[in-house]
Amino acid sequence: MWGLDWRTCAVHAGYWNPTVEACDEVGTLPDKLRVAWLRSRVCRGSVNDAFGGPDVSTLDFLHECGFSSNIIERFFRPFLGGIFLERELRTSSSMFRFVFRMLARGNTSIPSLGMQQIPIQLASSIPSGNLRASKAKLPFPVFSRQRWRHRGQR
Repeated sequence: MWGLDWRTCAVHAGYWNPTVEACDEVGTLPDKLRVAWLRSRVCRGSVNDAFGGPDVSTLDFLHECGFSSNIIERFFRPFLGGIFLERELRTSSSMFRFVFRMLARGNTSIPSLGMQQIPIQLASSIPSGNLRASKAKLPFPVFSRQRWRHRGQR
């Protein structure tokens, strides 16, 4: 519909194709049922309810929910690592429940030309001469190895 491949979405309100999802390589069918259960759980009650109850790391929480190592490593770790800016999933499970609720309840999309378009768009709105680009060796492959810094930062 908007250029998205719905098979890669773990949660999309109301549009789920169980045949496609069951055959996906990321996570088992029970994992996918757990995602639906988790969505239902975090969407109940008020937003503040996400911050109630015992608080452990997101990784521990996902294990407690019964998710397999496959879906944790192939979906949650890369996806949440990008959101929380840490791949160890040490972020509070309360924050995870809040973010998961916001993703499940809101309209989520990605740029049609990929995530790299976000920093490109942000950088294009800054007047010329206010950004310096430097090359950095990153621990992971990216499309562009330029890192943007605001003038005055080292």
